[in-house]
Amino acid sequence: MARGRKKAAVLNAPVEGPWELPEGWRWERLGNIATPSKGKYQPDPKSSLPFVGLDSIAPHSIRLEGVSQFSEMRSAANAFSAGQILYGRLRPYLNKVWLADRDGACSGEFIVLNCAADIEPAYLRWILHHSSFVSFASHAVSGDRPRIDFKTMSAYPVPVPPLETQRRIVARIDELFSELDDGETALAHAREDLEIYRKALLKAAVTGELTADWRAANPCTETGEQLLQRILAERRARWEADPKNKGKRYKEPAAPDTSDLPELPDGWAWSSLEQATTLITDGDHNPPKRFPSGVPHLTAKNVKGGRLTLEGCSYVDPEGFEQTKARYCPTAGDVILTCVGTVGQSAVIPKGIEFSADRNLAALRPVLECLTAEYLKALLDSPATQHFIQQGSSSTAQPHLYLRDIRRIIVPIPPIKEQDKIITVIEELSYHAEELLQMSFGPTASLRQSILAAAFKGELVQ
Repeated sequence: MARGRKKAAVLNAPVEGPWELPEGWRWERLGNIATPSKGKYQPDPKSSLPFVGLDSIAPHSIRLEGVSQFSEMRSAANAFSAGQILYGRLRPYLNKVWLADRDGACSGEFIVLNCAADIEPAYLRWILHHSSFVSFASHAVSGDRPRIDFKTMSAYPVPVPPLETQRRIVARIDELFSELDDGETALAHAREDLEIYRKALLKAAVTGELTADWRAANPCTETGEQLLQRILAERRARWEADPKNKGKRYKEPAAPDTSDLPELPDGWAWSSLEQATTLITDGDHNPPKRFPSGVPHLTAKNVKGGRLTLEGCSYVDPEGFEQTKARYCPTAGDVILTCVGTVGQSAVIPKGIEFSADRNLAALRPVLECLTAEYLKALLDSPATQHFIQQGSSSTAQPHLYLRDIRRIIVPIPPIKEQDKIITVIEELSYHAEELLQMSFGPTASLRQSILAAAFKGELVQ
């Protein structure tokens, strides 16, 4: 059978859809209700047409985010007109669909579709955007750069209601999606407010405001200053007792200049991070050879959202790991701090994780009798410390925080029991705020697809 006849036979074959349709609806193959446009534009430096590239539409989007000028293009492009549909054929799982609202030129990676007379273009746009079609298209192609063609697409079964019903469905989808858009905008504002709240919470924590009532009801038996001096004395005594240090001169950790600092609550003391830690270092300056598996090798990009993540990390072999440990051996309870790029991101190393670190990660080991790891992280995240970090790292082309800068960061130290109380209150308030946010705004992506599924079953309009 000739190719044209074979294609016609497929399109004319009876269509059995996956669900029963309402009265007056019918199933049609996509190839019977839409046809690809063949129009082209040749390069023209005098052209005033807008150019839509694949990057002009975000993944899983039906909106145009920006255009360039076709006059800047050096190769031919597909032509499109208002009312036609642009479907991204490259990597169809990215689900890029746009109903054109103007004339223009577009990348050859778009299939430009014309709709049949009884098909509302906006309705077909929603069909192509539905997860069912995305799944169909994604499973129909393969390879590193999978592309779908219209011949493959044309076999997809489409539920087709009367034209007037299509328009009512589109209007209802637009109405519901607009409400979801408003909700997502509100969610974005709420998250911004949550971040402002978190910063205010940290500020209140490290100034003593957060635990003022608790402190009044629980007078301390050893002040932060007494604790700090005791720890410094014990540290010096241990150093002097170590035979390896015989004949050497002990170097006192640098004390902060407190002359211009505000008064602290009773029982608190100012300290430099050098005083309150036993180790401030960074990762290996001569990283070993990387391997596809082995011990994770972490960089600044592996500190996200206040936690360590292994996502996107490289690896070193055990021998390489031993090499990096010579400079720094990660230990549970140490606090990691990013020093390059997005500086000032911190995370506490949890138990049971083994990794090597590069020089863009600093490590701080708190004196546990003086400073808990969780409170140290709160100090590093607090607005005052972040201001110091950002100010000190903004003088270079690529922001960089040096170890000497970290050592001289000045922090307020409360008694150890109050540190524990501060962290408990922060965690409780942050948890409840986030929980309230999640209760108010659920994920909308799945809800949008549920709306489309209901629309194509005739459940959205009567």
